[in-house]
Amino acid sequence: MNQDQAILELTQAMQKDAKTINSQMSDMWASITELSQKGTNHGVTMPRANKSLGDQASNLFEEFSDTFNKSGRLRLELKASGDTVTTTSGRSVMTVGVGAPSAMTMGLQNAFTGRDLIGTTAVEYSRFTGIEGGAAIQATEGALKATVRPSHTIINQTALTIAATTTMSRQAMSDSVELKRAVETTLARSCAAALDTALYSGSVSPAWAGFGALSTTLDSDFTTLADAVSDAVGVMQLGGFMPDVVCVSPQSWVQIMTLRADSGSGLYLSGNYLGMTEPLLRGLRVVMSNSVPLGSALVIDSTHCELVSVQNPVIEFGTINDQFSRNEISCLLEFRVAPVFRTLGCAVLATPAFVSV
Repeated sequence: MNQDQAILELTQAMQKDAKTINSQMSDMWASITELSQKGTNHGVTMPRANKSLGDQASNLFEEFSDTFNKSGRLRLELKASGDTVTTTSGRSVMTVGVGAPSAMTMGLQNAFTGRDLIGTTAVEYSRFTGIEGGAAIQATEGALKATVRPSHTIINQTALTIAATTTMSRQAMSDSVELKRAVETTLARSCAAALDTALYSGSVSPAWAGFGALSTTLDSDFTTLADAVSDAVGVMQLGGFMPDVVCVSPQSWVQIMTLRADSGSGLYLSGNYLGMTEPLLRGLRVVMSNSVPLGSALVIDSTHCELVSVQNPVIEFGTINDQFSRNEISCLLEFRVAPVFRTLGCAVLATPAFVSV
């Protein structure tokens, strides 16, 4: 009986302790809930909401005057003056995103392999320009043999700086992450389009001829662009190149994809027109570029070309001129690249006999 009595007393004591713990836990959760609803006080005594903005600024400036004296700048966040609560001020808003196109995926830069040489301002290489002399049959024994040697030109290519800026308010920066992302995407698309134009058309300062001027022009006898590309491939293979990329404008690619057979069957030469079409043309990888002229194709052996990145893309935010007083921020996107064109003849701009596909 004594043992049973001891077990009973121990059970009653454990039940009493459990009730005490449950009560303490309930009080703790109530305190946490109240704290989360009211917020925390980080040691800064904010003025009452019914005070004017001037009074609030005066009181806070007096409280943080030491900070201002040390740093020379002070940021004060003030509560708005009291007003009638309406649906305008008491509404609940949930953002559902900000519209913006995706980053630009087309451009001549996608045709080349890239390499990072961070911290370099210029690259130097030898560009093959042709062959002097040539092999020949020796006339007689002991006669002077024919000479042949490659010709090169030293190229010192200064990096091209591609940059763009835009301006937005501080409220937009702090209120909407989507808006910030949209601005950055817009800057990226603009810089990608500028790089595409610079790679093909060239630049005056710093000097860069551009792939349009460096490529070999081929006026093909064929009347369709697809056949002109095949013609260019044959010409390049004869010169010792192995082309692997063809760059065309989006409009030219659409015309190629919708080309029909001459037999009257109405079949598309691209195959399954309504299905998935591979970005290939006669085995060459297709890169779309708005800089390539409509009706022409730039056929490239990409092993002789390169796009060296000397500065990775950098996005910076800051204020210039009087933007601080206007509560505005400038957003800058900048990167630097150096195009390399090692061998003349590695790019051919093919145009059919008629501006057609």
